[in-house]
Amino acid sequence: MAKIKLLFYTELWANAGIESVIMSLFRNFDLNKISVDIMASQDISSFYDEEIKKLGGRKIITLKKTYNSSLQRMIANRSAFKKIMQKGNYDIIHFHMCNAASMIYGKIAKNNGVKVVIYHSHNTNLSTNHRLMKTAVHNYCKWKYEKYANILFSCSDLASEWMFNKKTIEKNRVILIKNAIDLDKFNFKEDIRTFYRKHLNIDGKFVVGHIGRFAVAKNHPFLLEIFSALHKINPESVLLLIGEGEDEEKIREQVAFLGLTNDVIFYGPTKEIPQMLWSMDAFVLPSFFEGNPVVGIEAQAASTPCFFADTITRMCKLTDIVTYLSLKDSPEKWGEVILKASSIKRVSTKEQMEKEGYNIKSVAKIIQHIYINALEA
Repeated sequence: MAKIKLLFYTELWANAGIESVIMSLFRNFDLNKISVDIMASQDISSFYDEEIKKLGGRKIITLKKTYNSSLQRMIANRSAFKKIMQKGNYDIIHFHMCNAASMIYGKIAKNNGVKVVIYHSHNTNLSTNHRLMKTAVHNYCKWKYEKYANILFSCSDLASEWMFNKKTIEKNRVILIKNAIDLDKFNFKEDIRTFYRKHLNIDGKFVVGHIGRFAVAKNHPFLLEIFSALHKINPESVLLLIGEGEDEEKIREQVAFLGLTNDVIFYGPTKEIPQMLWSMDAFVLPSFFEGNPVVGIEAQAASTPCFFADTITRMCKLTDIVTYLSLKDSPEKWGEVILKASSIKRVSTKEQMEKEGYNIKSVAKIIQHIYINALEA
């Protein structure tokens, strides 16, 4: 069989969960059998650029400028996408989607000879900006364009319900693809935890951590309220924030307003995610919505006690170190519960997560097998 020409498509190339999933698969595919390109309409992060090149891939950005009008942007992106499809470079396009508006590109791909189109759901809701209009477009697109996919993937039950039609789910057409990771890389190491806590000058502190883009969905304002309440109970606590994003300046302003400037660390983006997780005493994820957060899986693999909002799928609970709390609960209640993490002994969760099927090597093989079977069908 000739080498499979695969394109991963996502609307926005950043440094977040979808990009983490794409890169994990890319690293673990048999690249003697598959060539991989990555396409996005917008590029806001160069975080993975060097690695993409080393792996033999290309990052293709369809829009070279910004548009004030969403309609103009959509028309320009459709035109650019169509031109690339007309060159006939790809056997499979694997769409990684936050909403169903991207399904229209599946139709364009099919009309231009792409044999296999895959829609992969990674989300459960929309951002607050123009939500009514976006929801209407989302619902229309999944009704109109779902049929152009050969294969439907989803990272969780809630992500399936959000992205695909009810009848499709009832017919068991959606394949659950676990957001698997490199479990060896995240397996807890006490000596490295000790080293990094000293390096970060947080030794002896109770470290609350969060990893995620500074964006509406991640609910950073509430996270800061939680930490403020917790800090009043335990002044020897710090908040470690990993990531970047459009709302970072607003969050910095809130930190200053709360008088926590000396107690919150804005670490920025990093490739040392395991080390950061090992350094934390508690990982907190109070998101408004998530598909099945990769970072929540990584935190469990790092044996870090986790505290998730009840908006997050229960499929993300793979170990007994996860606690769910309601976003309706007070920051004080969150703070009190999170502080109980100090009594949790850190032990390896690798074996447990292997049994749950979250080893990326195994999942990459499954997906590669699905690709091959679809092309041979």
